[in-house]
Amino acid sequence: MNVVKNYLPPFFLAFLICPTFILLHECGHYAAARWLGFAAQIHFSEVSENPHQPSKTGELFITIAGPLVQLILAMAGFFWLRRLKKQRLGVELTFQDWLAVILTMNALRWLRGLGIPLGFSHLADEMIFSQGVGLPRWLLPAFLGIISLPMLIAIIRFLPRGNWLFSILSLLSGGILGAFVWMKFIGPELLP
Repeated sequence: MNVVKNYLPPFFLAFLICPTFILLHECGHYAAARWLGFAAQIHFSEVSENPHQPSKTGELFITIAGPLVQLILAMAGFFWLRRLKKQRLGVELTFQDWLAVILTMNALRWLRGLGIPLGFSHLADEMIFSQGVGLPRWLLPAFLGIISLPMLIAIIRFLPRGNWLFSILSLLSGGILGAFVWMKFIGPELLP
């Protein structure tokens, strides 16, 4: 019974919210393209600008807009988490607590950026932007990876002692499954 109460709610919440993060990331690209005056189309995993190619500066702005949305969501979650930690009385996490944790976990995708200088990882938008502004291709992803470390620590410190590993695994598995279902089944049907 404890497993159902402690681990299924965050699993299902992450399952539903992670596809939303993917869509919001793409909405960032879309909004930037529209703001620059392009007739952009949003798809389930990308945005296409039609019919003209933007300038180099415009392309960089469109490229960084998706990760910028994720950074804003992650920072909002991080500060919300810190505020909730000061107010939290019990060991049981509420829906609001889990939502703040999931928003903060949005930044954990950037942990992959720490592997780029070593030759493994893939954060395309961040790498393209870094190279486009004249920095080494790995620098922005690595910097974001470093920024995500305090967020991971904040999540671990927020979760109940003794349960944080299973809580994170529950969130990660729900999020990964949700992203998979979005990318393979729902997204291509809703936004081909």
